[in-house]
Amino acid sequence: MLLPKIIVKKIDLDKNVELIYELVHMVLKSTNNSLTFSECLYRRFPAFKDKLHPSLTDDEIYQIVDYEIKKELSKANEALEKRVIEIQACFNKMEHPFLKNMFALFEVEWPESSPNIVCYLGCLPVFPRNVITKEFWINYNSEDEKIMGGAIHEMNHFVFFEKWKSMHGYTKPTEPTHPEALWFLEEIIVGPTLADSSIQSVYSNNQKSYASFYREKINNRFIMDYIEEFYRERVSMEEFLNRCYEFITYNLEEIISKCG
Repeated sequence: MLLPKIIVKKIDLDKNVELIYELVHMVLKSTNNSLTFSECLYRRFPAFKDKLHPSLTDDEIYQIVDYEIKKELSKANEALEKRVIEIQACFNKMEHPFLKNMFALFEVEWPESSPNIVCYLGCLPVFPRNVITKEFWINYNSEDEKIMGGAIHEMNHFVFFEKWKSMHGYTKPTEPTHPEALWFLEEIIVGPTLADSSIQSVYSNNQKSYASFYREKINNRFIMDYIEEFYRERVSMEEFLNRCYEFITYNLEEIISKCG
């Protein structure tokens, strides 16, 4: 069984600007309300609150983001390099048992075409990922516990995606995005799968699915109650994922309206 290596790197300056620029657009246009993106953005970058507003042109927004991000990264370069070493050491201790048990839980083999999972540290209020390229981006000055929690959340997505490909194939050049049913499936299974005893035994964690899945109801029952029931009753990971996907697709409009 191939166990990929987790590699920690400093984020590319322009990539950090791109990610925050995309987030700002999402916040100003309210295109995805599944998380409190606005609160996350302004808490991480308080200077944006008085500078950004919907009347700005795309170029004006980009210039503001470009200046603020590059200013912080320039000042934080030494601290960022230190964090790369520290977080790499954290991964070195846990990656093999964690990934081995994740693959066993999802009943999937890792592809030889992806020998590495890359974690980039930068200035980020939320932690984006790319399930196709097996890369994720995390805030460098968050506490270790938050960084590692975010990391196992993203790795859960990567393993899920490989399982889904083995079940149904996936030919799109881009990853699933909000508000597609497959995107919701990725997010909704995080809670029960990372809470599984086989994962907790090698890396204790309190990761959950998005809060709205626990808060909102369908047919007078919490959404996560359905998902956790499906997990308890599963006969295989494939059956569990298919059952969840059917539930999500059947109720997709209501889930979007209630969960963002």
